[in-house]
Amino acid sequence: MLWYAENEADWTRWLRLGNSLRFALVALIGFSLGGVCDVKAGEKTERLPASRPFYMGFTPQPYDISDKAYQQTYKVIRKHGDIVAHHLDEGVPWPEAFKGKSFHSNAERDIGNRLKNRSKNQRVYLALSPLATDRASLAGYWGDDSHVERPGRWKNKEFDDPDVIQAYINYCKIMVERFKPDYLAYAVEVSDVARHNPKGYPKFKTLLIKTYKALKKAYPKLPVFLTFVLGDSKTMREQSKETKELLPYSDIFSVSTYPYMYDGVGGDAGRVPSDWFAKVKSIAPGKPFAISETGFLAQTFTYISRLVIIPGNETEQKKYVQRLLMEAAKLDAEFVIWFVSIDYDKLWDIMSDAGASPWLKQWRDTGLYNGELKPRPSLSVWDAWLNVPRKSRKQR
Repeated sequence: MLWYAENEADWTRWLRLGNSLRFALVALIGFSLGGVCDVKAGEKTERLPASRPFYMGFTPQPYDISDKAYQQTYKVIRKHGDIVAHHLDEGVPWPEAFKGKSFHSNAERDIGNRLKNRSKNQRVYLALSPLATDRASLAGYWGDDSHVERPGRWKNKEFDDPDVIQAYINYCKIMVERFKPDYLAYAVEVSDVARHNPKGYPKFKTLLIKTYKALKKAYPKLPVFLTFVLGDSKTMREQSKETKELLPYSDIFSVSTYPYMYDGVGGDAGRVPSDWFAKVKSIAPGKPFAISETGFLAQTFTYISRLVIIPGNETEQKKYVQRLLMEAAKLDAEFVIWFVSIDYDKLWDIMSDAGASPWLKQWRDTGLYNGELKPRPSLSVWDAWLNVPRKSRKQR
């Protein structure tokens, strides 16, 4: 069972409180240190390979809304990654995308700030989605805030409305032309739409199929894909039919996975089942694999009124990072994205005062840096892998 509640308040909206102050991510610097090295994970010393197949990076999610926090976040990402994940789960500028016009000034500011700081040295993973934050209904409007009510004639439209399909295809193409991504996710966490919106799922599938075909025709060499949830056995059984139906429209089997959210795992990395990652081979045989989102608690999460306690500590986080990256190497992953680089303690104080749901605190303490900007033990594991040269399939 997932620890988090479904259909909770829009966590993205709260974490974007500083939208008007946001700057774009500064360029990531690639690393090229060679050789084989050792890294300690718990009491064991792991032998790292001579090369890694995957890029490693973060989202530019700041830990506060101050200019200092943004700059510090960018500094961390610049130092510790070779890919950036622009996870634009903000909604869609429906009328503007349909007409090919400039987006709302808020959206343009966000996009512009990201683009002006782009570097030729960084790889870009761009994630877009036509889904609302409930991962079941059509996305809201990206206007002066994230996922506000869709305006005018767009208010009551559904997934398979011809105008919705055309607007979304236009939106994806516009964003591809602007970001020039190396990887494009055109919908995120699609695994549960059928369960939570059974009447809407066939219409959603129609939108995905038409969008995928249009994007592959326009950008045949660009990896275009969906992201799925990778969870426990029960979760995978519940979404297996939908996953099987949608995989033909995804060039990569890319997953978001937070094992600590599940019963039987919690904050104990040693209880993550041995086949947690390996099962992707049977789910999507022959498909390239990627980890589009992941994280692990370094401090205990509590939600007293719901009687939820998930133990967390830095040692278990370090063990998970080692397990994660070793499995990603075995599975020949394309990239690994750790969702929060620095604990957002300061931002959470603002969110909490503004009435954010306590459920949204569960990601607060998953950073490889704590809220005082001190590196956690897990960072040494991450950096050891980052210092292993990346070699593509063609190079190996």
